[in-house]
Amino acid sequence: MEVSQLSKDDVIKNPSVYELIVSVDCLEHLKPLPEYIKLFNISLRNGGYLLVKSSFYGRGLHLLSNYKYDCLKTFNEMMRNNGFVLKGQLITRLKRNFLIPYLFLKLLKSTSTSGKKLIYIKRKSLYI
Repeated sequence: MEVSQLSKDDVIKNPSVYELIVSVDCLEHLKPLPEYIKLFNISLRNGGYLLVKSSFYGRGLHLLSNYKYDCLKTFNEMMRNNGFVLKGQLITRLKRNFLIPYLFLKLLKSTSTSGKKLIYIKRKSLYI
């Protein structure tokens, strides 16, 4: 497996390269966040996966402008506007991985994104 760390210019020069992007505790530090989500979209192949885990709070540790993304509804709207669909929340317990589908998250009335491992998939078109 090859792991890459890319600049914005690298992403723009080489679109649709990756099957998976993992972002752990990074999004809360990026401004403006939607611009970076667009870059993730450019980097991924159609149907590629984005695994994100962030904490959008923290008393000065994170950008105040990103605190609004702690709301799952607001975060999902921003992700959808940038070409992603939430597949669910990844739970790891006892050396096993479980995906809680988005429908069940809605039934559980999950309202926060912070600390959750959310899996998104790139749509084939921004207009779906």
